Amino acid sequence: MKRIICICGILFASFGFPVVANAQESGGRDSQRDKKLSEATKSEWNDRHERIQHEIESLPNHEWAGSYYHGDGLGVNASLTMAPSNGFVFVWTGCMGVYDRNYGDVTFTDQGTIQLTFEFVNDEIGFQGVSPEFVPIAWGERHYLIEPDRVIGFCNSVNSGREPREGAHGFYFLRRGDESKPVDGMPSVDDFHKQYMPADAIKAQIIEVGETTSTTSKYGITTVTAKVKLNVGSKNKVLPGMEFELYAPDVARLGNRAKVLHVSDSSCDAEVRYICTEKRDVVEPKVGWKYTTGSPWAYGLDVD
Repeated sequence: MKRIICICGILFASFGFPVVANAQESGGRDSQRDKKLSEATKSEWNDRHERIQHEIESLPNHEWAGSYYHGDGLGVNASLTMAPSNGFVFVWTGCMGVYDRNYGDVTFTDQGTIQLTFEFVNDEIGFQGVSPEFVPIAWGERHYLIEPDRVIGFCNSVNSGREPREGAHGFYFLRRGDESKPVDGMPSVDDFHKQYMPADAIKAQIIEVGETTSTTSKYGITTVTAKVKLNVGSKNKVLPGMEFELYAPDVARLGNRAKVLHVSDSSCDAEVRYICTEKRDVVEPKVGWKYTTGSPWAYGLDVD
């Protein structure tokens, strides 16, 4: 089980989920954490959750009120339930029980974002914490809550076909039950972020490989990171922050993505990152590897 959770955590980090290494907590934060997980706080959390649920039921078709989830079903299970008047409740659970719990007030800003004010300290460290701000994004009958600094990542997931997801598990908050609802057109992002979802997938090849490093965990999982140059640039509608996924050759494919760092007219600098387990030889990136902003499945990649 430890090995499964480890792999899952690395995948979430590789795919853009903000799992951060544990940091030293002060005595005050230890006390706050103990209070967050106390029976008294659990009781208040449950009472507030019930009030929020009643408010949600009284607001059919509200643009953002609801209960949202993201996670992998193992160590990462984050739930956020909110409504305008009664605020929000948040809980993070995993195989070891409840990792974090919080609640507070909700404000819908003039900029169209949702801001959370927390009752307890909110440290986004390790398996705890939640963003203090979200952008509500509708897509057909689905409703997402996306952190402002992860909207580009969400667009990348749309390009690759990871969204719209078919089940509850995923990397972004989706309103519970919406995973079975249809989408129509493209997500309702602003004009700036629409540029990150081109109508046609962009295909690219590595034309230069720079510094390459690899680190291996005690579980035998090796993460490879490399600086590369791709043969596409601004004339191909490439933008910083775009992600490309490997589709050929069929090697080193676990989470293999190239994230664009800098863009020139006909090329771009990117960082490639992927995972190798002990079942596969560690392979370094090579000139000629092919990537796409679209789904690698579309090119016949065997992903079993």
